[in-house]
Amino acid sequence: GKTPSKKAKVDPKLARRMKAIDKVCHELVVTHPLTPHAALTYATHMLELDETIFDGPGKAESQGLLDCVVLAAKTFECDIPDLNDLDEKEVGMFKDWTMDDYVDTETTVWMLMDFCLLPRRLVHWL
Repeated sequence: GKTPSKKAKVDPKLARRMKAIDKVCHELVVTHPLTPHAALTYATHMLELDETIFDGPGKAESQGLLDCVVLAAKTFECDIPDLNDLDEKEVGMFKDWTMDDYVDTETTVWMLMDFCLLPRRLVHWL
């Protein structure tokens, strides 16, 4: 059988990114298994334009990362997040999130993904 030590060769940077995405997924109560994969794919594409997407201010997630998870949730979840509700939050990870910035990110991700929002490659999610 497989030894656990062989499987433990996970890029720590990738593990950190998955953990950050999982936190946002938890906040948005996502249930579809593709949502976190899609969010990771979108955010990885966005790195070309925003190398700080995974380095939010302090302990907070960046607007760009939140945007990628929101877009993934809009794409794959049955209960899609209400953008107006997110925009009006005054506490929590979405308190500084703005719909205007989100709309820009969504447009950019669509273009970076060649207008196909399906993640092409799935990683082994931790």
